[in-house]
Amino acid sequence: MNKVIKCIWVVETENIHSDGKSGGRGQSFFSTEDKAKSHVEWCMSCADKSDARLMEHDKDGLSAKYMLSNGDTWIIDTKRKALDLD
Repeated sequence: MNKVIKCIWVVETENIHSDGKSGGRGQSFFSTEDKAKSHVEWCMSCADKSDARLMEHDKDGLSAKYMLSNGDTWIIDTKRKALDLD
């Protein structure tokens, strides 16, 4: 019997203060890549509306890095993880 591998998409956000200390981390979980991309787009929209400066992003639209006006760095990263349901 072939084992079916089920996956979940995890969007992680992290704020790193200008002194290098972590300011908090969040995770959101999605059942499809499209839903994860929509969430990343929403996060990026929030950053853009807050006058954050885009430092880098991937061509797939699954991650980005912003410089906030207070000098902090905000990182958005998406990972696909396998779920073990056995």
